[in-house]
Amino acid sequence: MNSRHPMPNIGIVTALPVEAFAVQTILEDLEEAPDTHHEDRSIYYLGGLPSRVPGQPHGVVLCLLTEDGGVAAAHGCANLARTWNVRYIIMCGIACGVPNTAEPERHVRLGDVLVAEDGIVPYGHVRVDDEGDHLRRPAARPSVDLRNAARKLRTTAEAGHRPWEKWLDVGRRPDLAAYARPPAVTDMLLDDETGQQIRHPTLGRSGHLPGRPKVHHGLIGSGGKLIRTSQERNRLARKHRLIGLDMEGDGVSDAAYLQGVDWFMVRGVSDYGSPKNDTWHRYAALAAAAYTRALLEQVKPSAARRTQPVFGTELGERRDRPVPNRDVLVAALLEVRTMRDRIGRDSIHSALPDVQRNQVRRAHDAYHDVCGFVDSLGPSSGGLTQLLEALRAAEGDSLPVRRFAALLQDR
Repeated sequence: MNSRHPMPNIGIVTALPVEAFAVQTILEDLEEAPDTHHEDRSIYYLGGLPSRVPGQPHGVVLCLLTEDGGVAAAHGCANLARTWNVRYIIMCGIACGVPNTAEPERHVRLGDVLVAEDGIVPYGHVRVDDEGDHLRRPAARPSVDLRNAARKLRTTAEAGHRPWEKWLDVGRRPDLAAYARPPAVTDMLLDDETGQQIRHPTLGRSGHLPGRPKVHHGLIGSGGKLIRTSQERNRLARKHRLIGLDMEGDGVSDAAYLQGVDWFMVRGVSDYGSPKNDTWHRYAALAAAAYTRALLEQVKPSAARRTQPVFGTELGERRDRPVPNRDVLVAALLEVRTMRDRIGRDSIHSALPDVQRNQVRRAHDAYHDVCGFVDSLGPSSGGLTQLLEALRAAEGDSLPVRRFAALLQDR
């Protein structure tokens, strides 16, 4: 494929044209993608973004879904993963923010950025009994690499360096006039029952800077409901400790998990669910795109490279793949459902033969516990193979397990 930038290793998914345009404005060497697989009808654009290593940019493919919602997002992400073989999928766009005047430090305002560092809550996937509704299962965890990148940005922000903000100054971009930050007086928080305006906490108490978005990290709720009442918004937020709500995140996380691809989500706050208007849509979309660019600037390109896209190879053709390093193996294991909770890891540990089981160094948190499996079993002959067999016995030949098996073959 002739292009001015590397083969795509990162996919950015958008649900609305204004979101896609916002991402296009932060991409370098933007061009339309060539025709892809005949069964993939998604709209694609190609571009590049700086990485952590100067002179080695990321290759990016931007996908515009045919419609919004979780089903369309899952379908689009599955096609994106199959067609382009990307390493990461990032959902980037707008969402409903959850204001919190009782806890000013958690208060979300229009134009703010929501980073799903802790993942999403599929609040519609529940079991209902006499005591109420309960989540049936957790969503797939977000990418370890991109979570670490978000944490690095949090660290630099403490020193006053917020690289995403420069992309929001659109005064010299006539094509982005409609994406400028709306006047502060349009950021109105209303009570549904009385119709009266609720005062925001002062900027000093909430940590907002004048005319700038605040970045919030945490859980984003996702489901098929289009929230139009503050009561329902607040009920879900209190139950799950949410910073925002969207309609695509559950589809993205499920599709990425089933395809064995890392995922992440960045959202700009366009409304509070009630009342609803489009005043902040474009600015919120640009804020999410700007933060996504800053996020990917913290990621090494070598950690993201994978394979050539499907449409560029013949069936059965051998694909060159880099030998996976320890971090790649750890990230792959963290996408296996059984390895994401303590009970699951304990069951896998117990299923190992005595020799391998006694070698494993355990830890309390998931990341370091999984690192212990890889670091302890990797050097020993057949150690990781025994781990693979235990995973297959626990959950069958799921795509994340198959991906881990493929990585072991490349060692």
